[in-house]
Amino acid sequence: MDHGAAPHRQWLGLLAVTWLLILVGIGLRVWNAPSSVGSYDIDIDTFFFLGWKLTQGSLLYTDHFDSKWPIVQYLFVPSALLGSIRSHRVLVVLLNAATAVVLARSVGSLRRSGWIAAAHGYPLPWVAAALYLLLSQKLVGGLSGHIHHYANSFLVFGLACLSREVARRADLQAPPRAARGWLVAAGFWFFLAAAVRPNLIAPLLLTTLACQLWRFASGRRRGLSTGALLMECMAMVGGGLLGALLVFAPYAFVPDGPARAWAGAVEVLLEWSGQAMQDQGTMLHFLRQMSVVGIAGIEVWILMILPLLGIAGWVRRANRHGSGGRLLLLPALATLYLVGLALSFEHTHYWGHYDLMSVLPYTLLIVSGIGLLTAQQRQARSQAWSEAIVLVLSLILAYNIVSAELLTPSPTGQNSRKQAASARLAGEWSLVRNHLAAQPPEQRGFISPQDFSLHWQLHQDASTVGSHPSWSLEPYGLTASWATRRLGLAITDAQACDQLVAAENHTIVWKATDRGGRHSESFLKKCLASRTSQWTEITARVGLSGEIYKLFERHPGPRQAPPDQPMPVRQRSSTSAMERI
Repeated sequence: MDHGAAPHRQWLGLLAVTWLLILVGIGLRVWNAPSSVGSYDIDIDTFFFLGWKLTQGSLLYTDHFDSKWPIVQYLFVPSALLGSIRSHRVLVVLLNAATAVVLARSVGSLRRSGWIAAAHGYPLPWVAAALYLLLSQKLVGGLSGHIHHYANSFLVFGLACLSREVARRADLQAPPRAARGWLVAAGFWFFLAAAVRPNLIAPLLLTTLACQLWRFASGRRRGLSTGALLMECMAMVGGGLLGALLVFAPYAFVPDGPARAWAGAVEVLLEWSGQAMQDQGTMLHFLRQMSVVGIAGIEVWILMILPLLGIAGWVRRANRHGSGGRLLLLPALATLYLVGLALSFEHTHYWGHYDLMSVLPYTLLIVSGIGLLTAQQRQARSQAWSEAIVLVLSLILAYNIVSAELLTPSPTGQNSRKQAASARLAGEWSLVRNHLAAQPPEQRGFISPQDFSLHWQLHQDASTVGSHPSWSLEPYGLTASWATRRLGLAITDAQACDQLVAAENHTIVWKATDRGGRHSESFLKKCLASRTSQWTEITARVGLSGEIYKLFERHPGPRQAPPDQPMPVRQRSSTSAMERI
């Protein structure tokens, strides 16, 4: 009779109930979260706008520009059709849940193939699924439904293809061509992930190279030829080319499409990345930053304690017995992936929501480490201690997540000021939206260069080529080039002014920001004064305070006394890397 079976079943039951509470808390958080402007990342407004533009037949780089590849526009079409931030959040949660199930099946497949260890009866696949869903929703940017969710899903789909390839190789009767087919599929999904978030290129290349080197070293002992490894690499490259064809094929059917796609997806981004950037930190700084990020009151490094103990113990065991080393490959690749991610931040830029790109490697690192720990525990006492620690951490997470949704926090001075500011912003935004929506069809055109939420909410086009506040009027101080001219970006003051006062605009919505330069009110007034059309400020008439939004309305007929002086030429301002989105 196994005396440890009953306590283990009780632990499994308590753990299941605890994680069910965590999932309920996440659901309540998504449903109860405010969806007014300012309650989510401003990037989402740009993605919604671009998704809506695609439903109108306009591809990215043809009428509008953002520093993303076209796949982001494709992915946001469903959210744009649903038409609300809440529905987008629900859609992303469903995507996270479906991806978590795929990840669970992949972990189970790798476990059966002997690449992940775990004690018998330990629900490691579902631990991976729950942990993936928790990290996806609780890291910064998770609630906004940022594009990293899609990139992570594509990474998991690629991992699922690799796990199927590994399972087929374990089956001696499986044909080799079928295995290469799964490699093609993996390359396809990995390319889509990198197309959503180019920061993933470095970690994907590092882990692929390390994995192939390991296969080369271990395969020589089994007679694996260099040609076979080369064919595997070519299969994944072929899958990536299929992904590129999917992303860029629509541009072949658009006038000047290939040139615009090259200008927007390659040339402008290279010119932007070639600018001198402010030093934000080293690779070690970003690794530390990713390790101290908080998840419902618990930092990631705390969740890593038990897995690291399991990995360290297995390293000693492998050195002592000379076997079992391949079980360390997955945690080693996950660690290398995090290093590659930190390297990409060092050479580009970093925002808090970029931590979402660490969801999959952290999940695999924690799961593989816990599996190694449970596989080494031969004594009931040591197993009970590790199970107790896992349960306590889970209970802390459950309490912090559920209590935040069910209990009303006591108001503090800072929270009260923040809530008052959010309510004021939402109120003034509603006044602006209602005023614009009430205009007759011939006067409904407007431009809101600092707030694109109004454009996608009202299904109204924007006259600025840049579709993000960072690109609308002052695209990072770029100089004129073939690419910027091809896309029509506002490089000079005169070009920015022309896009502001375009003939289709009856109203200019000006939102106060700290960007300065062409986003300052002084630039707007100089622009309006230099044009023959007559513009009048209607901020007070609409009921706005003027501290957040200001409205300017065009009147028919020319100005009575147009000024003689042209738009002043302003020196190009430098833009710090921290302003980059």
